[in-house]
Amino acid sequence: MLTRFDVDALLHIISLLNVEDVLSLRLASKSNNDSKIASVTRLRTVWHNVLTRKILTQNIPLTRNHSTSSNRQFLSYSNLAEITPSELEHAVRSALRANENWQRELPSRTRTSRIQARVGRVDLLKFLKVHSFVAEADSDEVNDGRFLMSFGHGRESPSEMYMQVWDTEATGPDAEEGVQLVGFWSGRGRAIGVAVDEGSGLHGRAISPGIQQISRGAMIAISARCFETSVLYEISFSLDILCISPERPPLGHHPNVHTARSFILPGPVNVRALYGRYVALQVRTNVSDDLGQGYAHGILKVVDWLRSTKLSSQRELGTRPGTSKSNDEEEVGIELAFSAHGANRAVRHVQFQHDWVLVFRESVLEMYFLPPSVLGASASTRARVLHPVACHQWTWRINSVVVTERVSWMHERAALSCVTCDGRGYVPDSERPSTSDKMDQQITCACRYRPLSIAVRFDSFFPWPVNLLHHYVLDVDHSVEFDGLEATPQAPDVLPPALMHTIPSSVRLFGHSILAMDRFGTLVWTDNEAPEYRTSQHTGAHGEAEAEAEHAPGRSPYGDSGERVAGRRLPLLSRPGYEAGAAPLAPLLSADTTVSEPDSQPEAMVSRNDELTPAKSLFGMRTMDGWCSIALSERAGRIALGDTDGFFELWDHF
Repeated sequence: MLTRFDVDALLHIISLLNVEDVLSLRLASKSNNDSKIASVTRLRTVWHNVLTRKILTQNIPLTRNHSTSSNRQFLSYSNLAEITPSELEHAVRSALRANENWQRELPSRTRTSRIQARVGRVDLLKFLKVHSFVAEADSDEVNDGRFLMSFGHGRESPSEMYMQVWDTEATGPDAEEGVQLVGFWSGRGRAIGVAVDEGSGLHGRAISPGIQQISRGAMIAISARCFETSVLYEISFSLDILCISPERPPLGHHPNVHTARSFILPGPVNVRALYGRYVALQVRTNVSDDLGQGYAHGILKVVDWLRSTKLSSQRELGTRPGTSKSNDEEEVGIELAFSAHGANRAVRHVQFQHDWVLVFRESVLEMYFLPPSVLGASASTRARVLHPVACHQWTWRINSVVVTERVSWMHERAALSCVTCDGRGYVPDSERPSTSDKMDQQITCACRYRPLSIAVRFDSFFPWPVNLLHHYVLDVDHSVEFDGLEATPQAPDVLPPALMHTIPSSVRLFGHSILAMDRFGTLVWTDNEAPEYRTSQHTGAHGEAEAEAEHAPGRSPYGDSGERVAGRRLPLLSRPGYEAGAAPLAPLLSADTTVSEPDSQPEAMVSRNDELTPAKSLFGMRTMDGWCSIALSERAGRIALGDTDGFFELWDHF
């Protein structure tokens, strides 16, 4: 019957079918010797339409196939035009098949590895954003989920810090279970803070002789209390900026980790975030510990570590904001003043979003405007301080939080036709003086901003956090236009954050829960919730103990110990009643204006549809406690878990 239609009509009809229907039609046409329909099912237009309807519009990641080098092109949506029809069909079918397994109640694994790190406890795991050296120099292609960083203190010597970089897709003779060590760094001391670069590197700037193409690697900042004897101070502290290029050809024993800059300080500094040449630091208001300040309290500032030759580790009480007791003009930085509700509130997270800095305190979200010109070569050396442009007060205190910028195909399409920047992504900052560095004269266009997903577990009055996880979304305010004419433009996001999902997640008395979220929306976490699944498929590193954790529905297999790894992909839902540009923002404030908080409305403890969103996938569980760090890569289908015994596990799902 379909043979009566011409090719254009067939193309339109087949493009509306699902993948299974397209393949069934192809098989049926082969059995009927109908080459016309079979050839149409292989056309590029058919699979490009399926890609658009089933993957891009749903913000589903394209998977990485490690067996063929041609599939490295699938890491970037911009390279799809260069892919052949057969490769495009393979990419679509692989992505949908992987997505189906990823969102099952019991996702099946293709690999389970347990690797011993050189630490007594794996305090931090993070998949690094490393640009492929195989791709072109200006390509956005990133080896998502391939290189894993682990950090902790020595097993036999707790005063030693160890950072290791692992290639999780190694095939060489030195690989153990497909994992090989490709980078190593050690230092003597106790770590205070560790931050992994969330930006785009340094755009190829050379930091020191022999270090080139920095933007194609990854950067890590580590602040620590040193145990080595210092000539200047009895107790010294350090801040090290490390550059990691794991794909670079080896030149010696683990040469792929370089120290780009090292600072010695007289007082403690807690590194909170790293974004290219910017590092967010937290320092105390006094050198002594008489005030009882923890590392999460104190003054928050942003420093250009590339241009700074010295850092200040404290601000004495009684001095002006933005200054210190000593004349340390070698530090190129600016202080972030807290809001009225942010005083004496611990900092939980700092997030850079292009020209904005978002500070998540215990009960306040503060947004600061920080264009490159503020810390550029032409910036004034006088004391300066930034006040929040907008802020939001949470009803409850935050116990733990993860924030990620989401992938949104709708926003990507809109950015290509932006009339403000003509698709370049930047607009000139006409209010700033001209400098030799063109990057200091540009601000990011509003079209480059994407929605932010915020997963929060709030505190309670009891010795355990609230047994709920909350998923908020900071929508992009489509009415904002950054044309470079205003010194302090409107915030790019719509406040308050919209509560989209509420997930039940029980934590026992003095229990511990860790969170991780990737940019396609998958949230994974550990808790003590009693799953209603049989777990014989999830035998992990502890073998028989985990295999015997089968139980009846509704009955906890744990007792006094035991935990699970659960997850769910959280879609970007539309804010109820929200229209682009219609939602009001908090009052705009200049740098010398007293911060006035917006009227805060009581937040609901459940999502707006008054329904709980349970975990959809049980990735694993065990009958003992010990998981203390977690990392996630959706494109690789990979979850990494670190424990208190110095091991980490890798779970591959496709």
